This record gives sequence, structure tokens and C-alpha cells, in this order.
Amino acid sequence: MDFVWDIEEAENPKDIITEALTNAVEAEYLEYDEANAAIVSAAYIDSAVNGTKYTTPEMSEPYEVDTFSTRFPELDLSDLKIKAVAALEKVIGEDSELKELWEESEKPEWQQGIEEMIKRLG
Repeated sequence: MDFVWDIEEAENPKDIITEALTNAVEAEYLEYDEANAAIVSAAYIDSAVNGTKYTTPEMSEPYEVDTFSTRFPELDLSDLKIKAVAALEKVIGEDSELKELWEESEKPEWQQGIEEMIKRLG
């Protein structure tokens, strides 16, 4: 959740999102924190561009990502869709620490969620 606050508290959230995606795309080996930042950034773009909601009905408060475009209506993230797709592909690629950790835990549903986001942003 620390990265969410980096976005939420930034003077220019788009710069933080862009930097996270760029770091992921350019990494030779994608470390856990960079992969997490790429996923969070892509979720912000997905929510802003496609209206995707990540808050579930049983939650008492909405995720910040779901209210972001309402709070920052002037911020256009649509030009980051291609970079977000590239970053997410890196997250599920062979040189990703997060993918290794998820495979060790034997929870394949994580990759399906990432692939669905790639389709929405593609």
C-alpha cells in the first residue's frame, strides 16, 4: 500500500505512475517492489480509462484507485495504456520475482487477473 500513497500524495500522480511503468519495462529482472508498483499503476490506468472497479461489495471503504478519476478528473492516463500493458507483460514474464513468488505459492489466479487487465488496456 505504500506505493498507493506515493501516487495519492504526489503533486503530479501521472509522473509517479509513468516512472513505475518505465522502471518495470526497462528492468532486466523485475524485483517484487517494482512489479507491485507496475500492477498498482496499471490498475489506476484501468480504473481511469475503463471504469474498472477494484472495491468489493463487502468492503466498507472504496479503494483509492476507484475514486481517483473523480478526484483528479483533469488527469488523462489514456496515453499510458501501451506502457502499462508492456509492464504487466513483464510482471508475468520469466524475469519477474513476483511471478516466482506466486508460482511457489501455487496460486494461479494471480496471473489470470493480470491477463484480464492486459486485455482491458490492450
